[in-house]
Amino acid sequence: MLRFLGRFLIALLLVAAVTFAGVRGWLWYEAQRGMEQLAALAEPWAALEWEGVDTSVDGRVEVSGLTVTPRGVNDGLYVEQLTLRADGVRDLHTLSRRLSTGDLPAALTLSARGASLNVGDALYRRLNARAGGRLWGTPVDGLACAGVEDIRTTVFRTLDERYLEGDVELRLRLHRPSARLAMLLDVSLPEYGASTVDAGLQLSPQPLAEGGELALGDLTPVLSGLRVRYTDLGFNEARNYTCAARRDSDVDAFLDAHVAAVAARLGLEGGEAQARYREFAHHGGDLQLDLTPQAAVPVADLPALPPPELTALFRGRASLNGRDVDLPVTAWLAPPPGDDGGATAAADGETARTPAPLRFQSVPAETLAEHVGRRARLSTYRGTRHEGVISAADDDDVTLENPLRGGVMRFTVELGEVRAAEVLRRREP
Repeated sequence: MLRFLGRFLIALLLVAAVTFAGVRGWLWYEAQRGMEQLAALAEPWAALEWEGVDTSVDGRVEVSGLTVTPRGVNDGLYVEQLTLRADGVRDLHTLSRRLSTGDLPAALTLSARGASLNVGDALYRRLNARAGGRLWGTPVDGLACAGVEDIRTTVFRTLDERYLEGDVELRLRLHRPSARLAMLLDVSLPEYGASTVDAGLQLSPQPLAEGGELALGDLTPVLSGLRVRYTDLGFNEARNYTCAARRDSDVDAFLDAHVAAVAARLGLEGGEAQARYREFAHHGGDLQLDLTPQAAVPVADLPALPPPELTALFRGRASLNGRDVDLPVTAWLAPPPGDDGGATAAADGETARTPAPLRFQSVPAETLAEHVGRRARLSTYRGTRHEGVISAADDDDVTLENPLRGGVMRFTVELGEVRAAEVLRRREP
């Protein structure tokens, strides 16, 4: 009897293994066919290429080595791993049909790990232009930066960043009884910053039928709440040194002008709000905005609203590094027209000018003491490379520092070990 039971269990496990392998094989076939159909649909506008597809019975599809190249550009978007997750195999299997009819499953997550975009290519310029030069960050990052219109691209080019790399994740969760769709978007750019957008959409005044198709095209979504959190991971520091060099000033002088320009742009009142913003602009941290609509306005109508109506529509609160601050958050939605720096040049008593380009320039290692406060790159005879702000230098050593959350990292290099040195400054004529 025991022998029979043992053989029965072994046979059962073999059947389960074969069934599992068969299900995975079927899921892989469906996923591969779905990618081929997607590539065929996108063919008039973009070319899709991928290295491999993997699936899981828990409702997950992974596409590795995905490249999306729009027609007319030289370099497209590369994603090391694209992952699509649903609540289970059933939702995953019906996802293509449901999306084609404007329906949504109860939960859906799309994440792109290792996304890479060429800063100098047409695709980046198109996306950046549609975002008004603000693919991420805050609308006031470039104020008082000597006429810079696109501070993010300026910083990337100054630091010789050819590719913008990061991770993106979009999570959707549908609650049919309340007809509410929750959306969470995370964008992370290592060494620069991370943004989280948490939005709630009221899809219908009536509950949505369980098991029925949603038909998004027949609904009028209304924004019910919005929370935006931006965490600086090093961009502010790079911006500060870039703008200080463009102004031929030190960082403190730039920050004085920048904070004054932000206060004028947003109408900041009181020294406490300005002091907290200056701390954020100098040392980084978290900026969080919470917006609550005061009226039911369809999401599709929001972009067409005049700035006064848009700012009057929301009631909001803000916090900097976890502390509430009296910041008129609605002014961030529709800042006054004008470029990021030109409006503040007059306020700073400057005349508009086109400064010489900022670049890393080679300097003799023995002159590094003359460049204290500038950003520098060092390479040594040992083959190591170092980058940071020169905080001290003498005939023996040079000390570089980089800010970290909660402190500053400093390291010292012997001057005799420095094979080549570059400092960030304006190109000499």
